[in-house]
Amino acid sequence: MSIEASPKTVIKIGSAAAGAPNQTPLPEISGNAEPSQEEAVSALRHLLSIETDIRTCRSVDELSVLLVNAIQKIMGARSAYFLALRSRRPRVMKVSGTTELDHNAPTVRWLEKELRRSPPSAGWDNPAPVSIKVGAEALVEEARVFPFPEGYWLPLKHLDGRPEFGVLVVGEHAFSEGAVTIAARIAATAAHAATVLTLKTPRRTMGQLSRWLLYGLCLAAAASMFYPVPMTALAPMEVVPKNPFVVAAPIDGVVETVVAAPNSAVKEGDLIVQYVDTVPRNQLQIAEQEVSVAAAKLRQLQQSSFVDETAKRELAQSRSELSLKVAERDFAKDTFEKSQIRAPRKGIAVYADRKEWVGKPVVTGERILEIADENSVELRANLPVAEVLNLKAGGRIRAFLNGDPLNPLDATVTSTSHQARLVEGQGLVYLVNGEFATDGIPPRPGVRGTAQLFSEKAPLGYYLFRRPLTWLRQKVGL
Repeated sequence: MSIEASPKTVIKIGSAAAGAPNQTPLPEISGNAEPSQEEAVSALRHLLSIETDIRTCRSVDELSVLLVNAIQKIMGARSAYFLALRSRRPRVMKVSGTTELDHNAPTVRWLEKELRRSPPSAGWDNPAPVSIKVGAEALVEEARVFPFPEGYWLPLKHLDGRPEFGVLVVGEHAFSEGAVTIAARIAATAAHAATVLTLKTPRRTMGQLSRWLLYGLCLAAAASMFYPVPMTALAPMEVVPKNPFVVAAPIDGVVETVVAAPNSAVKEGDLIVQYVDTVPRNQLQIAEQEVSVAAAKLRQLQQSSFVDETAKRELAQSRSELSLKVAERDFAKDTFEKSQIRAPRKGIAVYADRKEWVGKPVVTGERILEIADENSVELRANLPVAEVLNLKAGGRIRAFLNGDPLNPLDATVTSTSHQARLVEGQGLVYLVNGEFATDGIPPRPGVRGTAQLFSEKAPLGYYLFRRPLTWLRQKVGL
């Protein structure tokens, strides 16, 4: 192997480039005399050392630092730039003499724009000189202060591929032919290394059998999109009493205590709610005293009417007053009796918490609790409006209770609401009532879970993509 240089080219040993990893001193090119055999061997040794360093690079970033410093020293350039070509638009990645680059530096940004406007004469695919328009006549400030009018482009081109990287060297004078030859050799070696570092794993081609198997699977998947499946939707549900008796406040007052505990069994006539009865009890006592007074006055007038005409005329008024007092006493007695609410039938008391009612003022007709038959319950599901289905009476429901999700219960739709209502935490929902199957023990009231509602059958493709289709119809109208 030999190195050819132009006549009168001397290769001398210089200092190592800054930032180049594991690099021995690099040769400098001058044009004074014919090179001796020792100098040629030394140049060959350094060239091989650079190529060895190139092959040990582990990344393009490490390779770029090595190239800009090595080529800048070999060609005797003032500066060297490592460029990346993306869509044939050069971008400076590294600069000789430094490991960090500020991409927003004015000189770097100007150089990138200048190279886009004036690419190398032979194109980006071939080594060629680059003329940089600098000097006092330049229009841009960065071009007027940039002191290097001569440049040379060395693309990292491997075989017939298009180069993705390259090195641009700049200086005050044109570069010698010998320096360009050696730098081109280094660029060719670096092109192979860059190709290896950026090479992606090649795609494995499929065999004929695998290709037909893939086609068969795609065809089967497309055909399955037309397979009819029942439309389903999930909705939160709760087990509620069926036809419960609502215990409402019979009078205005303050609840003293709820005697029946939540979900406790009560019998007909049992005391379940106790009002604060101080006022109605005292009113009853006062009304009874007023009745006694009115009755005594009536007896007095009846005795005096035999001898006193005035007393005889007041008898009718006294009887009316007695009737009024009796009515007031009966009203007070009825009010006092209503301060104790008793169970109208047998069942369980259904309400949330006893402490919520202690000391709470209530008005007539306000719901306090329910008395329900624990063996007569139904399912109530809140179906979101986004999941609405065409549900009909008798439709199938599967209830997954939170306490026993592995054993779902079967139920059937009995009714659905025609208007959506706002439920806290769930938004607008439709109420769906269902009846559990007769076989087995029904769940107790208050149990919650998730209901799977079944509707008419539809193609599997529509079932899978109904939400995107619904959104598209609502937004686009297709």
